[in-house]
Amino acid sequence: MFKIFSKIVLILLSNFIFGQNDTLKNGFIFSNGLTITDSIQMGLVKFDFNSKKTINNKINDVAETKLSIYIPILPLIDLFSGLSYRLGSEFKVFHNISIYGEGGTFIYKQPNGSWLNMVNGGVGKLGLKFYLNKNKLASGNYISFDYLYKRISYYAKDSIRLGNNPSFQKEYYVKKRVSAIAIKYGEVIYISKKLFLDIYAGLGVRFINANKNLSFDEENGILYGEGNGGLTGSAVRAVGTVPNINVGIKIGYSLVK
Repeated sequence: MFKIFSKIVLILLSNFIFGQNDTLKNGFIFSNGLTITDSIQMGLVKFDFNSKKTINNKINDVAETKLSIYIPILPLIDLFSGLSYRLGSEFKVFHNISIYGEGGTFIYKQPNGSWLNMVNGGVGKLGLKFYLNKNKLASGNYISFDYLYKRISYYAKDSIRLGNNPSFQKEYYVKKRVSAIAIKYGEVIYISKKLFLDIYAGLGVRFINANKNLSFDEENGILYGEGNGGLTGSAVRAVGTVPNINVGIKIGYSLVK
């Protein structure tokens, strides 16, 4: 590997210092009639033909995987939607196309600062990736489409006002069903031969159905806005069809290359 690297460096240096082949032939020619660059390149080509694997193949061995597992990082610190443990897997099905799926469960006891308390439920996701490289590898930049389903139940607390009466706080039970579709752009970056990072961002739509053990008047009397949860609290309470921004990072490990 060091010899290969040295030859590549020599090619680059020779072109940088001495110029292109036409310039080299004017003053830097060996007795066999070859320029410095020609000699180095012929040596490199000879190595490629005699080796079992070319330089490109060695890079490709590191650059993609046929089967991997990964852990999404952000769900472990998501105070907004609830912390959850998730595990996923990705499988290459054809050239630069792969499918992936993940599943997980929510952490019952959420940390201080979370909008949710005493959480139960699970989440699942299924997606399709199209990698954007010319070498038909499942690696590098990609576009993906995925579907997510989440069921979650928890206790929430809100300020409520009924008519002209003073407001009061009430803890109530919420049961949600969430379906979501998203399109994402991301990149898989290998940090070792088998360990990689998957970083992405995208846009999508969520379809939220929620049931609360509140009366009709109590639900309509929930106070929103500044001093009552602000925009974050309103987003947590949202139901119906809402836009969604996706950002994330996964750390993965290649099982089959």
